[in-house]
This record gives sequence, structure tokens and C-alpha cells, in this order.
Amino acid sequence: MTAVMDGSALLWTALLLFSPDGMLMDWLLLQTSAKVVVEGSSLSLRCHGWKNWTVYSPLYYKDGQPFKYCYENNVSITITSMTASDSGAYHCTGFFTLKQKKQNERYVSESLNITVIKGPPSMYIWLQLIIPLLVATLLVVDTTLFVSTDKQFKSLLKMKMTEKSNKLQKPHPVADPQGN
Repeated sequence: MTAVMDGSALLWTALLLFSPDGMLMDWLLLQTSAKVVVEGSSLSLRCHGWKNWTVYSPLYYKDGQPFKYCYENNVSITITSMTASDSGAYHCTGFFTLKQKKQNERYVSESLNITVIKGPPSMYIWLQLIIPLLVATLLVVDTTLFVSTDKQFKSLLKMKMTEKSNKLQKPHPVADPQGN
């Protein structure tokens, strides 16, 4: 009895035989902005398909539990303000074809361990106080200078207008009768 392999079975066999350690290549890869994150910072995750293939309906997991489903394709997500409870094993699943989606045949990425650490106390805490005070002081000084300059400008304009109106009322200079 002879067995005939179709093209896709032959391709899978070749992938199995010629890939490192006899393993199939990873079709999905969970990309992350960092594996160690400082508490309070953000973490970006991207479910990336092999050869940049479109990943349909990616689903993100933490410690085996789904936490984010995306209706769009090839979506990156960001977790803001990471805390110690966000440490864990993350992975994603998704489809490469609509046929797989209809049959619910999801590909799964390898897990990535993400660790959230406490950041060192800020040496620049005084900047968080000084800078707003400087900005407020500059605002007050700027406003004061603007008001003062505006008043001086209006006063000068008023003086010029008064001089012009006086010249219009007395168009000819008057001679001093005593000859001074």
C-alpha cells in the first residue's frame, strides 16, 4: 500500500524535519516593550504574526486568563500604570485566516514572564515642587509687567493726544510781548 502526500502535508513534514530540534516554527510571537517594568510605567504588548502576517482577533492572556480581546487586527495594546499585581506570564492567541477564525483554530504564542519592580525613590522629587512654583511665579511676573506696560502705554497715548489737541487749539505760536 502506498501513501500519497498532498502539498500541505509535505510542507508540514518538511517544516517538522528541518526546523531546529524537530519543532515547528513559532507562528505567533508576543512582543513586549520590556520584560522588567518599573512600577507606575506602561507596558506595550503586540501579537505579531510570522512574516508579518495579519493576526485576526488577537486575544491577550495573563497567567492563562484572557484579559484583552481585540476586534481589530494586528493590534498593539498598552497597559498603563503597571503595579506589582501585573507581574506574570503573558501570551497571545490569534488567527491567520478567516477560515481558521470560523473554525476557532487559534494559534498560540509562547509565554513571556513580565516582572514589575518597585522603582527607586526619585532623587528629583524637589523638581516636582520647584518647577510648578517657577511657572506660577513667571506667570504672575508676566501678568504684572503686561498690566504695568499697558497702563504706561495708555498714559503716553493720552499725553500725546492732549498735546495734539492743544496744538490744534493754538495753531500759531504766541510771541512773548516782553521779549523773553
